[in-house]
Amino acid sequence: LESLLHAITDPTIAYLLLSLGMLALVYELANPGAIFPGVVGGLAILLALYALGTLPVNLAGLLLIAFAMILFLVDLVATSHGILTVGALVAFLLGSAILINTPEGAPFLAIAPGAIVAMTLLFALLLGVAVSSVWRAHRRRPAVGLPGLIGRRGVAREPLNPTGLVFVDGELWTATVASGVVPKGEEIEVIGVEGLHLRVKPAPRKLGDPALPVRRTA
Repeated sequence: LESLLHAITDPTIAYLLLSLGMLALVYELANPGAIFPGVVGGLAILLALYALGTLPVNLAGLLLIAFAMILFLVDLVATSHGILTVGALVAFLLGSAILINTPEGAPFLAIAPGAIVAMTLLFALLLGVAVSSVWRAHRRRPAVGLPGLIGRRGVAREPLNPTGLVFVDGELWTATVASGVVPKGEEIEVIGVEGLHLRVKPAPRKLGDPALPVRRTA
């Protein structure tokens, strides 16, 4: 145990523990229920704080790194068009650079520049992946609830001229056709939901669908 505690008091190792621990906690908060990253992140941060307690730490650097973590979390739930991402990376890089007050004549107390660059790039990569995943989820069409009906197809149970009953997603709905008349049995597509009332249009024919019989009038 003493050998372990002595090893983690190296400034670079303490910095890596702090950074990876915060990253694990950010992942846990972004994905509640994962548990393992939260446990590992908490232990890493506690060990890092013990190590930093034996080193000449600059409080401003520590606060900048903590602020960067907060910006990372906010960026996962807010649309900032990259502003929060850039701010978080700048805060993390500045905080890492001034985290340790290196005394003159003691360069061994400085954090390795390679570790700072590597952790900054890692945070940028993981944040980019997380933000892109959240952006794709926001753009995805809802699969449940009333908004999820938009784009679904159904069948007219009675002529829509312009209002009538349609069968969509296993249920009967009152619907209004956007234009024209839809005969009974014709396939329709939902284009809008207003309360419990649907707005529909004739469904476009898919490749391979049988053609409708030609209706002749006297």
